[in-house]
Amino acid sequence: MKRKELFSMIGVILVSIGTVFLFSGCVTDFNGLFFGKEDTSVNWEMTAVDKVPSLNQLEKLSNLSKEASAIYRYADRAHAEGNKWYKFTAPEKEKEEYYAYKKTNGNSYIWEVYKKR
Repeated sequence: MKRKELFSMIGVILVSIGTVFLFSGCVTDFNGLFFGKEDTSVNWEMTAVDKVPSLNQLEKLSNLSKEASAIYRYADRAHAEGNKWYKFTAPEKEKEEYYAYKKTNGNSYIWEVYKKR
C-alpha cells in the first residue's frame, strides 16, 4: 500500500515539473532558465572571418562562461551560418577579441567560443 502511494506521489511530482516546463513558454531559452539571464551591457559586433585563426593563439571558453553564452546567443539572433568562423569585438572590452565557430551536423549545431590570448 505504501509503495503504491510513493509511486503515485512521484508521478504527481513528475507531471507537475513537466507542466511547469510546458507552460513556462514555448519559446523559453532553457539555458537562460537554468544558468541565468544574458548580460546585455556589452554591445557585440560580429564579422565573418575568411581565414581561420591560429588555434595556438586562442583559449577555448566553457559554454557556461558569461562571454561565451552572450556571444553564441548574439550570433543565433544574427542568424550566423553554420561551419563558419566569426570574430566578435565590443567597444566596452577594448583589446579583447573573441572567435566563435558554429559546428553544424544535420539539424543540430554546437558553438565553440575562443578568446584571443
